[in-house]
Amino acid sequence: MSEKKLNQEDFRNYIKNVLFSPIPPSSIEKTDAQTGLIGLELEVFSLRKDGDNLSPAQLYGGEDPLIDRLFAVSETHGGEAIYAGDPANKVIDKIKFQNGNYFHFEPGGQIEIRTQPFAKTSELDNQIHLCKNILSEITETSHYRFAQTGTNPFFEGSVLKNQIQKPRYIRLEQYLNGLSPFGRQMMFQTCSLHINMDLGAEEMERFKRIAVANLLVPFATALFANSSMIDGKPSALKSYRSYIWQQLDPLRTGILSLDKALKSRDIDDLVLAYTEFALKAPLIYIPEIDHKTLPQSVTMAYWLAHSIDGIYPNRSHIENHVSLLFPEVRIKNYLEIRSVDAPPAQWEIIPVLFYAGLLYSESHLDKALNLLSPFAVRIQDLHRKAVYGLADEELFRVSKTLMELSMEGISKLPEDDIDKTQAQKFLTFYETITLQGKSFADFGTKDLSI
Repeated sequence: MSEKKLNQEDFRNYIKNVLFSPIPPSSIEKTDAQTGLIGLELEVFSLRKDGDNLSPAQLYGGEDPLIDRLFAVSETHGGEAIYAGDPANKVIDKIKFQNGNYFHFEPGGQIEIRTQPFAKTSELDNQIHLCKNILSEITETSHYRFAQTGTNPFFEGSVLKNQIQKPRYIRLEQYLNGLSPFGRQMMFQTCSLHINMDLGAEEMERFKRIAVANLLVPFATALFANSSMIDGKPSALKSYRSYIWQQLDPLRTGILSLDKALKSRDIDDLVLAYTEFALKAPLIYIPEIDHKTLPQSVTMAYWLAHSIDGIYPNRSHIENHVSLLFPEVRIKNYLEIRSVDAPPAQWEIIPVLFYAGLLYSESHLDKALNLLSPFAVRIQDLHRKAVYGLADEELFRVSKTLMELSMEGISKLPEDDIDKTQAQKFLTFYETITLQGKSFADFGTKDLSI
């Protein structure tokens, strides 16, 4: 029996019933006292240092490939190699640890540390440092070094290349190269901190968290900007990474349209907005005809109505398509918040606390929604200004208020969820950096330490 031909209603149902439907974490039980879990995806640049000379690290191939050293050290900490395709080929796709953490890899040789979700930010911090300790062991015994910053401050983009020859990345590079030079910069020269948070158990809670997470985009971008250099040179921007993403491809990036949903306060209108965004996005590739270059006019909406080489989309095609959408807040059973540059190691927990205080305190979630809703009509303009950090007076004023709200919100969370030392660190960051109108980028971005 042939599969049912899918239509736009089926696509919308996938968005609503899969992406917008929260699932319990696989290995962690929440108690009634816990308001939400948080997981992180932290990307760091890898490079090789020979004397005073720096060069891009090579994950695979050549002499002393980084992947060999990374796996050798990881294995002593219980790491297991997960191979791409046929294990006989011995191409390591990722490294998995018994505690659920992973090392993933990005096309420019960036290493991504991905944690399980945790209720306690102290445990989350511990897990990040367990992985970073492995990187530190490598620096002690090799030429390899690692750096946390939003854009690669060391090299011109021309010396970087796609190191992961998966169809996904090959086709993505080809697609983005057809649009502008910003695709290569995004793939090879950027690192971010993704903060993964619960959608919420109740519909209204989900509505508020999704809406506020989107409304926070320009403010979080400005507060936590950490990418003032590109191609080895300083720029006038504080978050060049955000600038790259804003130029990249407006049909698959950006901030979710909230106009209708904020008036109705109905989560179905958020589902509709996300569905329309996904339908209008061009296809990048179809696995069965991977060799075929698709024109940008071929969107998911088009494919649902017309076969391509006799193929109509099925569930796996839909999953592939939505995985190649990169909005600032991606919905995937949880909130994947993507607006933060990879921060300096000493402050990496601060953006996490910022979002926890605003999204997980019910009273302060309401306050944030009331404060931010009037900015929805101008959010794109604010986002463009945010690449200059807190230079804009309005961004600065509202960002200060949001930081204060977040600190208040943290005080309302269960006592065990937020470490007191971290909360004090948040206050220190606010007083010494935010109140001075500064962000991470004001303190330099070429530190090799992690």
